[in-house]
Amino acid sequence: MIQSILFLKYTYYLNRSKKNLYIYIMLVKIWTDNFVITGEIDMLRDERLTDYIRENKEFIAVTQVKVANKEEKDLFHTHFLNVSTRHIEIILPAE
Repeated sequence: MIQSILFLKYTYYLNRSKKNLYIYIMLVKIWTDNFVITGEIDMLRDERLTDYIRENKEFIAVTQVKVANKEEKDLFHTHFLNVSTRHIEIILPAE
């Protein structure tokens, strides 16, 4: 059970069953076969992006999403999108 949540610069702290857990929101850019997806993923602090992708086997949850075509023309925006890891060609932290 979550006891408290404090938001501090895209990082929040969860105190769950007397264990400290730090969550970090990382802005990422994902290239698939047809699209370029920019959005945020929730990761554990100090977790590597590669490990995150391996853990989330089939899909990763991306929030605050902007989807564009390969020519970077915006197609749509949404608050949530599941992205199939099988279709990811490149993923990197966006700046």
